[in-house]
Amino acid sequence: MNSPDKSHLTRPVLSFDFDGVINCSVVDTEPTSFINPESWILFSDMIEHIRVMSDTHRCVVVTARDNWNRAELLRFIEIHDIPVEDVFCTDDGPKLPMLLKVGAVAHYDDRLSVGEEIKGSGIDFWHVNT
Repeated sequence: MNSPDKSHLTRPVLSFDFDGVINCSVVDTEPTSFINPESWILFSDMIEHIRVMSDTHRCVVVTARDNWNRAELLRFIEIHDIPVEDVFCTDDGPKLPMLLKVGAVAHYDDRLSVGEEIKGSGIDFWHVNT
């Protein structure tokens, strides 16, 4: 019996924020809608970056959104066939504990405060300006 190929599990993990990074439907840093993923606007350039990086990395979403909203995020990812493995919600808490838990080597976010939060953790920060 052949066991499933798990070689992808050894690839480095890249983390992406959702609002302002994958979803452009934001005002400042707040989403314009929490419950209608069909109406959200895709950040095409970032999605193309995720597609390219997913060839050599595991891609996940770490967002400040609440867990009750996770299904809508997964639906948006499914609609647009975005190659992310999972979505982790921090319920508006700090992102660093989750980034460490998932083993992220880098995180993409539109909030500079997240860059300050993870400074010195060994996780690279990439500021995304939509």
